[in-house]
Amino acid sequence: MLFLGEGATKVAIPDINTHGTAAGTPEQEAFNQLNSLTWPFTKEADEVYGKYMKAARAKDEGQMRKHESRLDELNASRLAVMSKYLKDNPQTPIGMYVINQVAGYELDAEEFYPVFNTLSKTVRNYPSGKQFEYRLDLAKKLAIGNPAIDFSQNDAAGKPVSLNSFKGKYVLVDFWASWCGPCRAENPNVVKAYHKYKEKGFTILGVSFDESKEKWLQAVEQDELAWTQVSDLKGWANAIGQLYGIRAIPQNILLDPQGKIIAKNLRAEALEDKLDELLK
Repeated sequence: MLFLGEGATKVAIPDINTHGTAAGTPEQEAFNQLNSLTWPFTKEADEVYGKYMKAARAKDEGQMRKHESRLDELNASRLAVMSKYLKDNPQTPIGMYVINQVAGYELDAEEFYPVFNTLSKTVRNYPSGKQFEYRLDLAKKLAIGNPAIDFSQNDAAGKPVSLNSFKGKYVLVDFWASWCGPCRAENPNVVKAYHKYKEKGFTILGVSFDESKEKWLQAVEQDELAWTQVSDLKGWANAIGQLYGIRAIPQNILLDPQGKIIAKNLRAEALEDKLDELLK
């Protein structure tokens, strides 16, 4: 990765099939130092991912799970190294790069406000710093226990549907898309939960990040998603996604009958377990 800053940066690429090197600016030197710490995990992850893809092509689910588990371990180790680096070097000029890597998509405001505030004022005032601060503020606003932000978006028939219209029931706001493989893989679990609890005060509101109405509705039919669906067909620019700071899918938010957020990103058995607890 190349970091540009004040001063000259020297880049060397021996040939097209090898990794290049860069040096010169404080930002680049800091990244090189961090990269030397994380490279063993990154290198092994590349190798394991190759094995995972080979198993996927062979449809060997046992090997896929094995390699996926190892990838998770390697990623956790890499992030732990980065987190320690940030703790030991709070004034690093690449602070925003590191904190974004460690925080991931599901930002915990309570955990990362203190970390963010240890960074230098210069780094916090970068455009990326301002953006991260906005994400922190939004994550705090949407923390578990707080009321969800109301919204309205059209369903497939062009009829506006508001979140507040679901008050009185437990509702799962499910962010997904027809083109999202992990979303489609998770849909059978969501369908199962819906049919198990729909007569007990539970429903789902799907928010699609599709751009093609045809593909959206085709996926709804194929996956047998019998609940209300909305989309503005703007892909990642979906207005609800922007409102909720959604940067990856699948994601979901569970609301109580008063519209308060009570859980996030419940997948597989975790969704049924939570609904069992609430609706037993």
